[in-house]
Amino acid sequence: MRSVVARLRHPSTIFYGWRVLAIIACMQALNNGFFSKGAALFLLPIETSLGLTRATSALIFSLSRSEGAVGGPLTGYLVDRFGTQPVLILGTVLTGIGFLLCAAAHTVWTFALAYLVFISCGATMAFQQANPATVNQWFRRYRMRAGAINEAAGNLGSTFLVPLVGLVIRLYGWHTAALLAAGAYLGLILPLASWLKESPESLGLLPDGVTPQAVAAARQAAAAGGSAATSHLVRDYDAVDFTLGEALQTPGYWFLLSDGM
Repeated sequence: MRSVVARLRHPSTIFYGWRVLAIIACMQALNNGFFSKGAALFLLPIETSLGLTRATSALIFSLSRSEGAVGGPLTGYLVDRFGTQPVLILGTVLTGIGFLLCAAAHTVWTFALAYLVFISCGATMAFQQANPATVNQWFRRYRMRAGAINEAAGNLGSTFLVPLVGLVIRLYGWHTAALLAAGAYLGLILPLASWLKESPESLGLLPDGVTPQAVAAARQAAAAGGSAATSHLVRDYDAVDFTLGEALQTPGYWFLLSDGM
């Protein structure tokens, strides 16, 4: 009985999903440095350069933060329809193009178009929606651990990159910093995204690196009155899918929604 639990908890080889997580974490770190946390560095220089009022610039940056709520259902549909990797690549390309347009912006309308339509939509689609979906595909029992690593990597990236971006803006201007960001998305993140495998099943694997034989053995042990640990582990690999109506009736959905508001 104990060997069944051990095989589920500790696969004999290093799971490929940890490599996928390492790639995603690197991408998340770069995005945090240039967009999620680094975007605030562009606020004052852009105001001064384009002659914007504080209200105008604040409105543009505030609207960018609300686009996730509007575009989230569309991104979810695209992920279900085409998979996480194409959506991640699309979002990365949009973000890179947006920073290129931003670097060339000399009017408020060009900047607003670049930031709201390309940068914000692309980065939100790729790194706040498609990336977590990829992590969820590769991990079940270790989903919280993998998500925490991804989040920590993003914050670590901003710790090192935000001062660097600030220094570039101080020495060379925000247009140069926008070009640097475009290079990071199109030259670093885009190749990394093309290497990703979006699900373990695409490689003949199961989430967390367990084998079908180990899961079958655990199910038999649980059916025969096995330990509580065996039953708990089996539930991790018996995925429960929800329709939209069923999801709206779960307390977990509303807790997550209220936490994000």
